[in-house]
Amino acid sequence: MKRPYFIIILLLKLQIINIEAQNFVPDPSFENSDCTTGLTCCTPIWKSPNNETTDVFNADCLTDYKRINNLEGWQLPHSGKSYLGIRPFIKTIWDYREYISAKLIDTLTKNKIYYIGFYYNVANEASWFTDDFGMFIGHQQPQWIPVLDMYIPQLRNPEENIARDTLNWQVVQGFFTAQGGEEYVTIGNFSNDLSTTMEFFQNNTQYDGSGYLQIDDVMIIPCETAIPDVFLGNDTVVCNFKFPFILGKELQGANYLWNDGSENAKKTINTPGKYWVSVTTPCNTIFTDTILVEEDFCLTFEIPNIITPNNNNQNDTWIIHNEYNKDYTLEVTVINRWGNIVLNDNNYQDNWNANDLSDGVYYYIVKDVKREKLLKGTLTIIK
Repeated sequence: MKRPYFIIILLLKLQIINIEAQNFVPDPSFENSDCTTGLTCCTPIWKSPNNETTDVFNADCLTDYKRINNLEGWQLPHSGKSYLGIRPFIKTIWDYREYISAKLIDTLTKNKIYYIGFYYNVANEASWFTDDFGMFIGHQQPQWIPVLDMYIPQLRNPEENIARDTLNWQVVQGFFTAQGGEEYVTIGNFSNDLSTTMEFFQNNTQYDGSGYLQIDDVMIIPCETAIPDVFLGNDTVVCNFKFPFILGKELQGANYLWNDGSENAKKTINTPGKYWVSVTTPCNTIFTDTILVEEDFCLTFEIPNIITPNNNNQNDTWIIHNEYNKDYTLEVTVINRWGNIVLNDNNYQDNWNANDLSDGVYYYIVKDVKREKLLKGTLTIIK
């Protein structure tokens, strides 16, 4: 399995240092934050340009708003210990928007090409999904108005690429040629309600009618030193012959070449095999990645969400394995509402009874080691 690489041969360590030095975005992963959430100012650097309640989640905070448990669910940061949360709309409040905005480290150079992007994730408790969000880079910070639909973002999440994944971090990325002098970056939904795609997901009694995105790792990097995310993923197993299977990540402004000669950003495959992609950027740097896709008969885990360890020999331990997955190696982590790990087992044997824990709701991450399958959810303990 090859990770993406820069066609000019450099040490990976030097590449990473170079990217960090070249990023024009200050505090790109929001590490310069405190334990405050729900205010109009997210961090000392990142602001809410329309004075709405953008949220910051910091793993060091000794409150409920942790990297695991936050206002709209739970999630690990893409990197570091912090991320921000915004509502791209609230269905019950006309043209309600939340944005994050910051002044760049330096102004951009005229006619220079930059790699731009950010990582996003959908909150577990979001009520609605959308594909309407992006990045605007301008000469001034947007004004204090509810919806910034007069601004045209240079980078937009592709239409019909509706953000539905509540587990994995996804990336919006592309290339942009500067007019010169731009010095502010803003992220959010730049469409009004009439133009915004809204797809119902679930009822949420606390924030019913709200979409919710978590944002991390914002990037504005000179094209020639950037290393875009073209990673196809770890070698994987497609369970129960559930093809077709989609590979690839869209990099707006780049050219693609797959092993079969196709040139789309994403590739739909119908059979197992080894696949590779080569991506050429506007500044003629080339990145490649390869993935091996296998197929196997395997069942989706149905993980129990409640145990009652009261020593009556009924449901006293948390049993995950069954007759179909009894030979699987499972890595299991359980976390309490404050984000503290209460169980961390690299080869779980169905023997945990939570004896030393109080009643309540806990959060779990279960990984099928062989198939790189990751599941998360809640576990209620009742004694």
